[in-house]
Amino acid sequence: MKEMEKIKEIFIKISGKPELYTEEYFDSPLTGEIMNFSMQDMIYLLIEIEEAYGINFSKNDVEAYRFNTLSNIFNIVRSKLN
Repeated sequence: MKEMEKIKEIFIKISGKPELYTEEYFDSPLTGEIMNFSMQDMIYLLIEIEEAYGINFSKNDVEAYRFNTLSNIFNIVRSKLN
């Protein structure tokens, strides 16, 4: 999970809520009541992760709520790094 440290930093920078970066919330929808990300936050998150890892997300990566939980984002990033 060490390779996901950049996501942690980005998440905390955007959310301002480090207490939400725990495994308990990794499957919570980012746009839901707990995480409460706005659409603007989601765009920043996507761009920041792309830049941090030198990857590009495809339409398929963000369709059908695939880019809406930290767990899903970890899986997408891992697949692009391998």
